[in-house]
Amino acid sequence: MPVLVQTTELQPGMKLCDSIVRNGVVMLPGNRYLTKPEVEILGRRFPNVRVRVGDPLLDSLVEFEDDANDRQVASEAQRKIAEIMSKVSQRFAQ
Repeated sequence: MPVLVQTTELQPGMKLCDSIVRNGVVMLPGNRYLTKPEVEILGRRFPNVRVRVGDPLLDSLVEFEDDANDRQVASEAQRKIAEIMSKVSQRFAQ
């Protein structure tokens, strides 16, 4: 089960669950174990960003449901809302 942590709290060896994307560019691909240089760079460049990391101890103690579908639906809903708000803003500007 992934947990959210600030980039300043990352430790080498933690597993990054999701890619870190900024302005449509993948800064660091997900599903990888972080190295010390990556942890240092992430803490410096993105100090206030929260990322999802895997917690093997927590996974071994508790069985969690897979929430990937829920996250995908939420992301799609957020994208559609952003599109609608953009159209509304354009109409008010006209």
